[in-house]
Amino acid sequence: MKEVTQNSYKLSIDKVLGHLSMSGHIVDDNVRSLFFGDYMSSSERIYDEVSDLKELTKVMERSVECAETLNMVVCIVALEKVVWTVRLER
Repeated sequence: MKEVTQNSYKLSIDKVLGHLSMSGHIVDDNVRSLFFGDYMSSSERIYDEVSDLKELTKVMERSVECAETLNMVVCIVALEKVVWTVRLER
């Protein structure tokens, strides 16, 4: 991914995705927190980067009907799976 970004866009991956890392240097685990979707706003369906993981967690908890019943704790891995599932369903 680093080479493709550099060769195609003439930008380093650190510059493009630096906001995902405290240090500004991107490693594979940083990319795990990169989410896109159109479910953050109920008024408009704009497919965009989700920059607020706490807000994403709230949106997903509201979307999962059984969250209260299961007393579910949403973690980053669960968010990944829900985001992928929503993307596949659309």
